[in-house]
Amino acid sequence: MAFNSIAYLLFLTVAVGIHAVIPRSLRMPWLWGMSLFFYAQWNSTYVLLIFFSTLVDYACAMKMSTGLHRKGWLWLSLCSNLGLLFTFKYYGFFSEVATTLCEILGRPFYLPMLEVLLPVGISFYTLQTLSYSIDVYHRRLEPEKNWFRFATYVSFFPQLVAGPIERAGHLLPQLRQAPSFSWVNLVEGGRLVVWGLVKKVVVADRLSAYVEYVYHQAPNPDSDTILVASILANVLIYADFSAYSDIAKGSARMMGYRLRRNFNFPLFSRSMPDFWKRWHQSLHDFFIDYLYTPIGGRRVPWMRWMFNIAVIFLVSGLWHGAAWNFVVWAIFHMLLVMVHVHLAKLWKMMGWPPLRGGLWAVPQILLVHLQRAASMIFFFIADFDKAWLFFTRLFQWTDSGAPLTPFVPFVNILLFLPPMVLMVVEGLHLRRPWHLRLQTMPKPMRWACYQMMLFTILVFGVETDNPFIYFQF
Repeated sequence: MAFNSIAYLLFLTVAVGIHAVIPRSLRMPWLWGMSLFFYAQWNSTYVLLIFFSTLVDYACAMKMSTGLHRKGWLWLSLCSNLGLLFTFKYYGFFSEVATTLCEILGRPFYLPMLEVLLPVGISFYTLQTLSYSIDVYHRRLEPEKNWFRFATYVSFFPQLVAGPIERAGHLLPQLRQAPSFSWVNLVEGGRLVVWGLVKKVVVADRLSAYVEYVYHQAPNPDSDTILVASILANVLIYADFSAYSDIAKGSARMMGYRLRRNFNFPLFSRSMPDFWKRWHQSLHDFFIDYLYTPIGGRRVPWMRWMFNIAVIFLVSGLWHGAAWNFVVWAIFHMLLVMVHVHLAKLWKMMGWPPLRGGLWAVPQILLVHLQRAASMIFFFIADFDKAWLFFTRLFQWTDSGAPLTPFVPFVNILLFLPPMVLMVVEGLHLRRPWHLRLQTMPKPMRWACYQMMLFTILVFGVETDNPFIYFQF
């Protein structure tokens, strides 16, 4: 059940409406049941995976609270969750790598292939349950004794499929309160849902058609065509993923729950390290807290620090997908971050003034967009040979005669105008949050803005139920 579908809007109406009127004691069983129903619309069999993961982590956390064999129960939780993730997402990739290595070494060995469908959202709810078990083990968190509350935390439908990755310390206290209905929450949540739909169906889906054409259908695109498609792909991935996050936050807010922020205006990043602090913040913070810091973080010698950065980016690449194109995508970003760190250090050693202020912002932002655009080739094209061909062609400036766009001129305006409007709105929001602007407007103007967003969806939205890009992870 896609967020950008009529079915989800009807489902959300029922979920929010009944949550508002039933007794507080029944809200967690209701949310858990609706969350499982929501997931079952994709694949009812894989609901058993969520139930298994929930049961194991619930039992392990309760056992860890007794103080006996705490590390053993932690390992059981880690192995169970990571075992599921490896089996369904990584087994095929690593079996292929192992087979290739054995052939290179002259000792042929073939692992059996496992043809299974990747469960939607497994990379998200697995990390969420892992963080809970680790926090309970380190006594940063008391285990949740109420089964329905913990099960709802694991499978909460607004953020089940593509995050944000919620920490138990943030979401569980809200689930314990089971907030009552509020018109303020309903309006603010609805505003987020509508804005997310604008970004999805007006911006992301329209850009997706062009990017898909150039990357996968154009016969022999030249360098400028690839460059334009890659720049638009950078906006596409943000519009699509942040749209999901907005709809998720809005859906939860309508019931009184606040999900964490997942993006901090990454389109206005001034460097690659700055970008990664702004992009997918729930995943960034998870890796920092549960991987980067435990292996030493920055409190280590220089070479070890570089190794730690390499580990983070490699794991991030594999988290996105078990394929070589994601490994290369991660290495590309890792090199950009390392280059920036060393150039910044050299700049400081030379005693040159920092490049700050409005005059320097534009070229810095444009440079980040170009760097991100080059990486989008490896993100969207799974065929490594084709991705490498497109990447190298960016720097050749050859003209193959392929058209810049397969669309008529009027549609070209609709293609490039939405990203520009999105950048303007994001820039205004960066200076002052747009919901605060709306609150200070007279009521007629405020409702006119809401109606304009709905009008934009109906008139300019793409009439297809395109899945969100991060559903595949």
